[in-house]
Amino acid sequence: LGQAHGQAPLRIGRQAVAMAGLAGQTGRKAGGVVPAQPHCRQCFRARSTRIVERAAVADLRRAALLLISFHSYRETPEKLGNVLRRLKAFPGDFYKVVALSSRHQDNAALLGLHATARGKSNVLAFALGDVGSPTRVLSVLRGAPFTYGAFSPEEAVAPGQLAGTELLERYRLARLSAKTAVYGLIGNPIAHSLSPAVHNAAFAARGPDAVYLPFRVELLEDFLEALDTYRLSGFS
Repeated sequence: LGQAHGQAPLRIGRQAVAMAGLAGQTGRKAGGVVPAQPHCRQCFRARSTRIVERAAVADLRRAALLLISFHSYRETPEKLGNVLRRLKAFPGDFYKVVALSSRHQDNAALLGLHATARGKSNVLAFALGDVGSPTRVLSVLRGAPFTYGAFSPEEAVAPGQLAGTELLERYRLARLSAKTAVYGLIGNPIAHSLSPAVHNAAFAARGPDAVYLPFRVELLEDFLEALDTYRLSGFS
């Protein structure tokens, strides 16, 4: 289940919504059924739709674990907290908030959704795009239960998505934790750099609990604004 930012509200089945709309078109009165007042009809329809949608979501959850998601492919919304609260109005096992990032402050805002989580969380929040790529690793360090990876670099289905082999072998994602020290390479361009491969191989060989991530930086001021959220132990 998902909703793209700027599109129509989340809908749980046409029949459920249609039934709720039909229920809001009439009001019961002694002696028969009469049309409801316009403002009452709108309120009743809205309440009925929410009730039916939540019931439909709860029914889906009986069959399998349920992930409820929000995607914004245009920008990172300003009030991400409101987005997450809207998702959590529905009963689910995991809640995913993903948005296109054009700056490091967008990354910080998304990672900030993990700030109040203690230990492992049922929230996944990370960014799309080249600038947002490091958040696919950092979100796990902040408590996300898992992240997404492609079968291969050629099969990525979202901008900034890393291959599963890169996540597991280069960044050793399965071994990372909130205690892992994070180091980074900043610059533009950085895709050609061998530093992440070299440093992570050295960490794996020598044994320190650390990871080295590439950060594409166009404006240094923007990157510095996100440092508190990134919690880097160092960068070059």
